Amino acid sequence: MNEKEAREHFRAGVHYLQDIEGERYEEAYAEFKAAYALSKSPKVLGNIALCAMKLERDGEAIELYTRYLREVSDIATDERAQIERDLETLKASAAPVSITTEAMRSPYGNPASASWSCRSRHRR
Repeated sequence: MNEKEAREHFRAGVHYLQDIEGERYEEAYAEFKAAYALSKSPKVLGNIALCAMKLERDGEAIELYTRYLREVSDIATDERAQIERDLETLKASAAPVSITTEAMRSPYGNPASASWSCRSRHRR
């Protein structure tokens, strides 16, 4: 674990959230993800979840906030209450989606390719 590098990424994430021109959630998200990858500290999960929520990645925000609440025991009471409210809102607005596809067959009975090519003739 490279603790120094993880801290640098974490500080960069905080800096992006405190940008005087406005929060930069995409950049902060990337920095917090890098910090977590290096440190595996569950305390970073709350920061990643916040950015995911602001970036409308609701499924990921729900998963990360849930893990954060479960894995971090010393969350301030007001922060925990806010996260629980955010989770309720996220869960109420999220809808599970399932996509099922069937294999396509060409007119000749063979599986069809996902990419098609065509030829065209130019007439003069």
